[in-house]
Amino acid sequence: GDFLPDATFLNLDSNEVSLSKNNGNYRFISFVFSRCPMPNMCPALMMKYRYLASELRTIDNLEFITISFDYIYDNPFTLERHYGGIIEPFPNWNVWSSFEHSADIISLAHYGQFAFWGVEDNDIGHSMRSLLISPNLKLLKTWDGTDWKAITVKNEIEKILLLFQ
Repeated sequence: GDFLPDATFLNLDSNEVSLSKNNGNYRFISFVFSRCPMPNMCPALMMKYRYLASELRTIDNLEFITISFDYIYDNPFTLERHYGGIIEPFPNWNVWSSFEHSADIISLAHYGQFAFWGVEDNDIGHSMRSLLISPNLKLLKTWDGTDWKAITVKNEIEKILLLFQ
């Protein structure tokens, strides 16, 4: 039940977006970077999010946000090339860039207990954590690692959101 600080990033059109400007939406947040060399990490996670975005698309007040923590390389243009085609069919899914917003991603990672390192020396590593937050930025639930099943997370999100409807 902790609250996350507001954070500002760039959407794929290079416009600033922030956690607090959410139109009353709950947000399921994940973290990736475009140069991930491990197919069982970021790319595999994107497939799980694709399933979730598809299966939960009828929940009007739920938005999926994937944020790149690579604040040096992953500008909006780079992310559009890597992920634009994946998220295009899903109006409930957005990819945000932390390019030139390093303080925001560092703060969000700290409060969300997500870890990443090596961005500045190009030896990137990170933990895997997904967050479900309320419109007032309250942390409702987290999912760690890559072993969770998308259908289980789908069911958990549905149950949590029913409590708040």
